[in-house]
Amino acid sequence: MAFCRECGQEYLTVWRDAKDGEVRYEARRGRRLRRAQHRALRPIPQAPPLSGIPSPRTAGDAPAPVSLTKVTDRTSEAHPSPGTRAHPAWLIPILYFTLTTVVGVGELGDNTASLSLMITSRLVAFAATVELLRLWVPRICWRTASPMPSGTGWQTSGVFLGLTAVGMFADEHSDVFRAACVVSVLAGLCLLAGTGLRIGKDTTTSP
Repeated sequence: MAFCRECGQEYLTVWRDAKDGEVRYEARRGRRLRRAQHRALRPIPQAPPLSGIPSPRTAGDAPAPVSLTKVTDRTSEAHPSPGTRAHPAWLIPILYFTLTTVVGVGELGDNTASLSLMITSRLVAFAATVELLRLWVPRICWRTASPMPSGTGWQTSGVFLGLTAVGMFADEHSDVFRAACVVSVLAGLCLLAGTGLRIGKDTTTSP
């Protein structure tokens, strides 16, 4: 539908189609609608496959199923399972070293230890107490539960035997010099073994 600009008369706009000597008039709106439908219903040309799109998977390419069961490696060395708390028995050496920090070594009875021995023994016992507490307290809590580091037992035994040997050397009323030498050697061996295990463990676990 169109309107005249001068008088405002309505006119029906048509298409004039002359084909084979026959003249046909067709409304413009209907012809546009049929053309649009004809364009929309045209078949899409076959496009070549894109190389960037992966092909669909087949039954043979399916990923392996994931198992939710825990796999245990029986051939390698047994590793401690996460969540294992440190044993409460570590409280015994902690209490012993705490008592030694207060009492000292070789100062019971009629024995009188030298000033250097009194200071050194208390410092060693205090250092052992602090180290054991530093390792044991976080590992006894359920949020950060884990076993004690490898070699800690050997080091603790070495410090205990070392303090015992110092007390035997400081005893003036008994002849235990040979036994004190043997105990001091055992203390040194325990300290070396524990330190080696601690260093070796730290080296293997570090990236």
